[in-house]
Amino acid sequence: MDSESLHELFNRFAGREIHVIRNEKRIDIAGKKYMLEGLHPAKDDPVVKEMEKAARDHGLSLRLVFPHTLSIFTSGMEAFHADRVNVEVDKRADGTYRVTRSVLIG
Repeated sequence: MDSESLHELFNRFAGREIHVIRNEKRIDIAGKKYMLEGLHPAKDDPVVKEMEKAARDHGLSLRLVFPHTLSIFTSGMEAFHADRVNVEVDKRADGTYRVTRSVLIG
């Protein structure tokens, strides 16, 4: 399947909600306190399961990229793998997390 077809396949998930678990961790660095936020999909989220299956059916793995993490479009080569589809997830004003149309193969 070519890159354009994969984009079309994964863009069908655009706008669908993913249930996200948010973990906060407070750390102290050089006397300053920082709060780190970790985001990951809820176990057995049906949309994520569908995307994982679609990726697997095409010999790819799935990587979800959440807000405030390294962008798949601006980070270095460590973000790219020939056998992976990267799908961005945005947080909406209503507090939900939804798949965007931003999909990158690699």
